[in-house]
Amino acid sequence: MSTLLTRKELEALTDLVERTDYTVLDLGTCEGINLWGLVKYAAGGDFDLSNPTSVNGYASDGYSKDLLSIFGMEALEKGVVDGNGQRKPIIVCYAVNGYPLVYDENDEGYTGLVANGYGPTRFVTETNQGASVKHANKIVVNLD
Repeated sequence: MSTLLTRKELEALTDLVERTDYTVLDLGTCEGINLWGLVKYAAGGDFDLSNPTSVNGYASDGYSKDLLSIFGMEALEKGVVDGNGQRKPIIVCYAVNGYPLVYDENDEGYTGLVANGYGPTRFVTETNQGASVKHANKIVVNLD
């Protein structure tokens, strides 16, 4: 099964919107869609998601990270524990500090003060810079 959503369609999933501060990469306040909530939304209840074998986040250049193997199922469902013991959700981010993510620093909408490049979406994960995949464009969940 495959579900394709535009950034505008992601932003319309208001029940899944997360807005919180992330220390990873000194990003600040990020806004986006809860990744696991998005997976469940896309699955539409048609699949048993309780025991996936991998949850890969991909960038437009093919770079990928298996977020399940890095963080575990509990972090996918409840968020990654930060240095203060608080859980921060893994998100498909589309805005940083109130500014929409743009492709790079040369984009007309880029604002250096908030460093809103590397979009239009990116995966943001607390405590792990390498798993915060820029230019995010695909999530693949393997169930067998």
